[in-house]
Amino acid sequence: MKRSRLDIHREEDRSIAERDLSFAPISLRIDDEQVNREDRSMSMTLVTEAGVDAYDWETGDIIREVLLVSGMEWPKQVPLLDSHNRYSTSGALGSIREISKSNNTITARAFFSSKESAVEVFNDVADGHIT
Repeated sequence: MKRSRLDIHREEDRSIAERDLSFAPISLRIDDEQVNREDRSMSMTLVTEAGVDAYDWETGDIIREVLLVSGMEWPKQVPLLDSHNRYSTSGALGSIREISKSNNTITARAFFSSKESAVEVFNDVADGHIT
């Protein structure tokens, strides 16, 4: 998912800044009814426009981060990474596909690899241990 815009709203000045989000974390919500154990996939809400507190590496401040769904672009498929680890293929758990936008929400389907480490993570997520 190409995420190229971040709006930062600081209470003290209400300024808005643009940033490259290639390494920013994504918060997700799992739809329990959409878990398919046969193909190790699940439906997820990847992004909403609800703001979250985030650490600003440039200033050291905690800021309110809002991802604007209207400005998002994504490819057909993106890697599903363990802890955003993109430095090795061992961190790849599968892929995110069927990405779609509705209102102010981005949803997708996560497909977990058949390798043992990915199956373990899938089971923990599907069982509600990892949220």
